[in-house]
Amino acid sequence: MTSGVYEILNVVTGKLYIGSSVELEKRFKAHASNLKLNSHHSIHLQRSYNKHGADAFVMFPIEFCDPDLLLEKEQFWIDALGAAAGGYNICPTAGSPRGSKRGPLSAEHRRKISLAGMGRKMPEKTRLILIKARTGSKHTEESKRKMSEALKGKPGNSGSFKPGSAPWNKGGHHSEESKRKMSRARKGKRRDGWITLTCAACGEEFEKKKNLYRRQGGKYCNSECYGKVLKGKPTWNKGLSPSAETRAKISKSLKARNAAERLAVLAPQLPIV
Repeated sequence: MTSGVYEILNVVTGKLYIGSSVELEKRFKAHASNLKLNSHHSIHLQRSYNKHGADAFVMFPIEFCDPDLLLEKEQFWIDALGAAAGGYNICPTAGSPRGSKRGPLSAEHRRKISLAGMGRKMPEKTRLILIKARTGSKHTEESKRKMSEALKGKPGNSGSFKPGSAPWNKGGHHSEESKRKMSRARKGKRRDGWITLTCAACGEEFEKKKNLYRRQGGKYCNSECYGKVLKGKPTWNKGLSPSAETRAKISKSLKARNAAERLAVLAPQLPIV
């Protein structure tokens, strides 16, 4: 039998929580997860968990029964063990929210919560947990409509991005899967001033601006393919000797650069007059 009444006991203080479920194992996992995420519905149990740690608590069934008798049995154990009067149960009556504060938050309450959270950076661990939980989920049409209404009339930069600051994705790299998706999405769509070409090295199609195509040739999709073609070939100026005028210009440029580098090294050591 998987349904019954269970107990969560703090072995340090002796306080306890009584509950019931038709799936005890799933309920135990839900309690453990909510306590770890600091989101348990019993604030008394959550604060005690935060204070004493996970090792101070044990969860175990105290009576198995049919689902129809769950509330009756839960009420018996709440009263018998004093789980509401001196324990972690908020509600003194099994299956009833009486005694706990619930219901929709007022506008003032929501405003205070919003102000308290402003400027607070979400911990990396919490952020990863939320990302994992939301992966694969999609917004409903109602959610999309509400977000659209909330953003209407607002400028593109609503203050979250400061002019001159680095973009959020600077230094990041697209995965190969992302590159393939972007490539498929762009295929067949012609942009003004761009042309579609075929790389002479790998055969892949790519896009390039017309003005760059005229200046750079545009036969290759990237520098790697271009390097493969040039590998082993002599450079265009191999065997050519620079003229005396060119050598003089190069020498003058190198002397000026070397002098500047020496000055930068010696400047901190020079006495201040």
